[in-house]
Parts: sequence; C-alpha cells; structure tokens
Amino acid sequence: MQRKNFSNNQGFTLLEILVTIFIIGLLSTAMLANYKQGNRDNELNMKAEALAANIRWAQNNTLGSVKYGDSVPSGGWGVYLKESKSGEYVVFANINYEEGNLEYDEPKESDPDKGAKTLSLGSEVEIKDLNISGDETGDETEELHISFLPPDPQTIIYDGTSTGTEASIILESNSGREKTVKINSFGLIEVSD
Repeated sequence: MQRKNFSNNQGFTLLEILVTIFIIGLLSTAMLANYKQGNRDNELNMKAEALAANIRWAQNNTLGSVKYGDSVPSGGWGVYLKESKSGEYVVFANINYEEGNLEYDEPKESDPDKGAKTLSLGSEVEIKDLNISGDETGDETEELHISFLPPDPQTIIYDGTSTGTEASIILESNSGREKTVKINSFGLIEVSD
C-alpha cells in the first residue's frame, strides 16, 4: 500500500501576514486622519451657521419688538464682533440710538438678565478678519457693529468710524480652513466658503 503525501502547505507565510497587517495599519491611519479633519471642518461649519443664526436672532428680535428688560430698545437689536482668537461676540440691545449712537455700549446693552447674549465660537474657531464695504475705505476693520433698526428693520453696518453696505466676517479653524458669514444692508445673511 502506497501512502500519499498531502502536504500542499496551504497556509499563509509569515511574510504575507506581516504585509497584510502593514496594509491594514496604513489604511486605518489614513482613515483616522481623514475622520479627525472632517470633525474639525464640521466644527467650523457649525460655528459659522450658529453665528449667522444669532445675527438672524437679533434681526428677528427687532422685527418682533422683543423687550430688553422692561422696554423695547429704541435702536433695535444688534451683534457686536471684534477680531480675536477667543471668538467672542455679543447680541445686544441698542438702547442709545436716539443719541445717534450706532455702537455697542458695554455693559449696559449686554445684560444677560435682560435678554442679551455673550457667545463664543469655542477654542477651535476664531474671528480672523472683519471687512466692511461700501464705505470710504472698504478695508479691514478691528470691530463690527451690526444693528437692526425698527420697524422695517433697517440694517446698519458700522465699523466704529463709518457705515457700509456689506460686511464679511471671516472665521478660521485651527486647521486653517475658512468660512465667511456675509450680511448686507438689505438684511440678507449668508454663509459661504
């Protein structure tokens, strides 16, 4: 009787297993890096949309004659922004408008107990640039006061020295990606890349 040898060695070699593990590790690292970048991009998108929503909130407060404390602010509601890494901005009530004041007056127009809000973009997003156009200079500015005057509401875009017809708020994430929130004198608010 003859014995047949069935040793075809149908297993994997050590080299094949190591190459497979290396390829899986490489793909996993690439996917993880892409996932983290996606989260940072989502954070920037959410913060830009939240800023636009809070500007609309100030606009709607003016349209709805929402009170600041016990009275409706004569100059409506607005948003104050300043170029900063902290990314803080304020939704305020313009109570000094009769005096010709277009600026945000801290602290009397930003009391949270009366309805104002101080908000932050968080640690991942900063206010990189503020631009105003339609004024004499059309240059970058350090601060921006956006007010909605009742009853229409009329949109006033003010940089501390002059008014303009459009403002751009450029937000930047830690990864260097940017989003722009634009508002014009007709009250249109949009978010773009």
